[in-house]
Amino acid sequence: MAIGARPVGRALERQPRPAADHVVGHGIEDCDAIISLHRPDEPLGLLGPFLAAGEQGKQEQPLLATFNL
Repeated sequence: MAIGARPVGRALERQPRPAADHVVGHGIEDCDAIISLHRPDEPLGLLGPFLAAGEQGKQEQPLLATFNL
């Protein structure tokens, strides 16, 4: 999972693609570069469903790559 905000945003999900079979990318809207400062609850809402999908066998092994936190 790649989580990004301005100025980079969803471009961050391209970085782990060479090392991962499946990358999920999210862009946090209305947020400056430091997500933990401006929108700290947003990544938590994304992590739950992502990790649950791994437990249910929808993805093999979750690779978590968080950025701008």
